[in-house]
Amino acid sequence: MSSNPFSYCENLKTSDFSYVQEFGIFLAFKKHDFTIVSLSENIENIANLKASLLIGKNISAYVIDDSFEKIKNIALNFQENSNNLNYYIAEIKFCFSENSSVLKECYFYQNENLIIIEIFNEYRAKDNDIVTGLVSNFNRFISTPQYDDNEKLVHDICKLVKEITNYDRVYYCHFGEDEHGYVIGEAKSDTCESILHHHFPASDVPFTVRNLYLTNRMRIIPNANYKEFKIIGEIEQFKLDLSLVRTIGKTHIQYIKNMGISSSASFSVISGNRLAGLIGCHNYTPKEISLFIMNKLSNLIEHISTKFEINNLKKNNIYRDDILKEFIGHFVNCNFHLQNMRETHFECLKNAIKFDYIIFGNSNKINISDKLKNNIPLSEIKKLITELNKEKIFFTNEVKKYNNFLNGISDISGVMLFNIEEKFGDFIMLVRKEQIETVKWSGNPNDYSESNGQIGPRKSFDTWYQEVKSKSEVWSKSDIFYFEKIKSLISEERSKYLSNLEINNQILQEKNRQIEILLSEVHHRVKNNLSILNALFDWKIRESGISEVTSTLKEMKSRVTSISLLHESLYQENNYGVLDLKKYIQNLSIFTKSIYKDTKNLDINIKIPNNTKIPLQQSLPFGLIVHEFITNSIKYAFKSIEKPLIIIDWKESDQYVLFSLSDNGIGCKDLIKEGRKSIGIELIKMLIKQLDGLFEWDGENGVKIEIKFFKRKCSWLEMKT
Repeated sequence: MSSNPFSYCENLKTSDFSYVQEFGIFLAFKKHDFTIVSLSENIENIANLKASLLIGKNISAYVIDDSFEKIKNIALNFQENSNNLNYYIAEIKFCFSENSSVLKECYFYQNENLIIIEIFNEYRAKDNDIVTGLVSNFNRFISTPQYDDNEKLVHDICKLVKEITNYDRVYYCHFGEDEHGYVIGEAKSDTCESILHHHFPASDVPFTVRNLYLTNRMRIIPNANYKEFKIIGEIEQFKLDLSLVRTIGKTHIQYIKNMGISSSASFSVISGNRLAGLIGCHNYTPKEISLFIMNKLSNLIEHISTKFEINNLKKNNIYRDDILKEFIGHFVNCNFHLQNMRETHFECLKNAIKFDYIIFGNSNKINISDKLKNNIPLSEIKKLITELNKEKIFFTNEVKKYNNFLNGISDISGVMLFNIEEKFGDFIMLVRKEQIETVKWSGNPNDYSESNGQIGPRKSFDTWYQEVKSKSEVWSKSDIFYFEKIKSLISEERSKYLSNLEINNQILQEKNRQIEILLSEVHHRVKNNLSILNALFDWKIRESGISEVTSTLKEMKSRVTSISLLHESLYQENNYGVLDLKKYIQNLSIFTKSIYKDTKNLDINIKIPNNTKIPLQQSLPFGLIVHEFITNSIKYAFKSIEKPLIIIDWKESDQYVLFSLSDNGIGCKDLIKEGRKSIGIELIKMLIKQLDGLFEWDGENGVKIEIKFFKRKCSWLEMKT
């Protein structure tokens, strides 16, 4: 559609504030002294006086006393603004001569220091009670569940307005996000052509007119071929946005005539300070309705506007909030990471926002709907995201403008892309398919007449069909708002999680610190107690004169010392859960060598990988095994061996760890086979069993013990690094 008519229409004159239509009389008086300062020339229809003769006179001279009291009260209400109303309606009895009076419906509003009365020529009060009953009855049912459905509400209000006004056609035109109008409800006479589901271009109601309709919620043109009457007196200061009787701009009048109608009325449906729609009335012959009926309908439609908003809130907030809870639940269960989520987790959002596919993740991992990934390479998706990812939110229903590769693909036309949080680099992109549709316009939107280079109102309102391609359904403000809410909740939940995580980490760190202090004290005391025990062994060794007893006491002392070394290592490393096995065995080997004579030439080769950690519970059995092997080798294996050698080895395969101890001594092949008892050997066997290990003994060329720890059986191996 061309944008020229639209931009031109914004500059067209919407009305002329110096003239009135013939169905109403204009009269303005000063608020403080009721002096008439301006009026329309058609006052002569009821006054039988020249309009100019009334200027400067007090209005009290031309109304009966009761009516003047009404006027004074209305003036006081405007001054105090006690009712927060911008207009009042009252029946006023005028008497321009002593012998006659006339009762008129009057419409009051203020302008600076003036009060304006618009007097309706026709006055029919006989149907007021019937109208009041119909409107009141409808008002009672507006809040009931049957009208939680906007479609039914629209249908019934059109039907009611037609019943009250008897116009040939009453319709509801909804203004979409693109400001084009769309007729979603209609009540009409049998001879009237339907305009249901017709579109009207935004240019038919320019923004200047929309702003006027926000101020004045009801309008009437009883006869498009009306005669106009001039307003005389002080008119320069008037701002007549609330006027009902002012003349209408020639463009709009011609527009009505081009539609083939003679009379119209309309009522504003306002939502969030925006013109959301119009209840329109058309008649093919001139038609007046009373001010009383117009006011009743305007108030009713104001209630309906509120009901529309409530229904939309129920649909968009209450229902959608349940969906949000479900989606955020999936996000939480996926550890607050979008890339961990699956496409099925987003299905619930389709009940709140219409989309066909989902693309989500971050720069490291992008998840694409299964149906989409077969049509578009991942590289093109990344390219598209990079192109569109420059803003926190991007949405369009014509994405092919931004990526040429997509021109041959019908599966993508609309995208809405959100960057969730920049530091995480994650995003969600909703995708809509191309929607090829035929739009039914009420006339060709580009059909404007042109005369002397000026664009006039379009002539044709015959049904005109337009085929729309390469576009998806437009993303609504509600869609965008809801998507922003998703983004906000994701950030909020993640922030709460990280905050709680930090607090919990601080609590754990404090608990760990306290536990470490406690364990440090425990290990320190255990080491001290073992030192006392060693001191007792030393005392007994010095007292004993029996060599066998002394030898046994020394062996017992060395075992206790190996335990003491374990606690000392833990205390020094300040790590009470796991032990560095290589360091511990090195310290243990040095100590064990030191308690025996003639070990100067002994070489202990430790082939344990660096940073091999084992749990505390398994550390002591390992230490005692190594201690017993070294002790036995020193005592029995190296007689007449010039270069004694002990090898301690650790090898790992997929299924087990092989821990071996060997020496190059004289061997002891018959010890296990013959079942001979040895405290050291028995202790080693017991400790291996405690570690869930299996061992083999070879005493042929020196002694070699191979211990296998199978990973499936020994869970403590998982702590090894």
